[in-house]
Amino acid sequence: MGIRIITEKLSVKNPIIVEGFPGVGLVGSIAAKYLVQEIKAKQIGFVQSNHLPPVSFVFEGQIYNPIRIHESKKYNMLIIESEFPVPGDVVHELGDAIADWSKKIGASKLICLEGINNPKLKNKPSVFIASSGNKKDYGIEQVKSGYIIGVSASMMLRAKEINMPGICLMVESHVGYPDGMAAATLLQKLSNMLTIKLDVQPLEKEAEQFEKQVKTLVEKAHEIKTMSKDGKVIYG
Repeated sequence: MGIRIITEKLSVKNPIIVEGFPGVGLVGSIAAKYLVQEIKAKQIGFVQSNHLPPVSFVFEGQIYNPIRIHESKKYNMLIIESEFPVPGDVVHELGDAIADWSKKIGASKLICLEGINNPKLKNKPSVFIASSGNKKDYGIEQVKSGYIIGVSASMMLRAKEINMPGICLMVESHVGYPDGMAAATLLQKLSNMLTIKLDVQPLEKEAEQFEKQVKTLVEKAHEIKTMSKDGKVIYG
């Protein structure tokens, strides 16, 4: 069995899909998790594969799938979020599966949330944009050169191959610890881009608490990394 994306019947049509996996500063995971919470998106599915270690997260007495899919009918949006470091031998297959599924359900665009390491970051971080073909920059500075790794890279490359509009938003962040402030900056740009109402002030105020939640889950995921075939994991 390869990658299976399992969901309830979708209420949204031609939705925007937002993806957040752990990466630099855990920005993608923090941003996606906060987005789910803020817009009150409902979990309607998950990603399943026998190539993933058999693990479920337990947080505050609740059991969670490692890779979850949430739906917001109000904002016509699906959010794929995870704190799980995806095994290296599954990255390509997972990225391809997300892009193909997005095309299949008629998604209008696919957006990945990522961090860019800036060890000298002192002021408010900058946000950059890259796309799989769409020239529109939404008023966000385009990346001149660089690279994306992990699930987001695979997903964007597959999106380009199948003519699925794909966008990657990247924010400067610290690599050594979870960066909730960078995630808040990234979400502010996302909300402006999509013209949705999203209050990031609570995340800015509670960044430390939110960072600890995500960091705890990521650390627990690392504990089971040896359950993959070769023990190797990759972020994003």
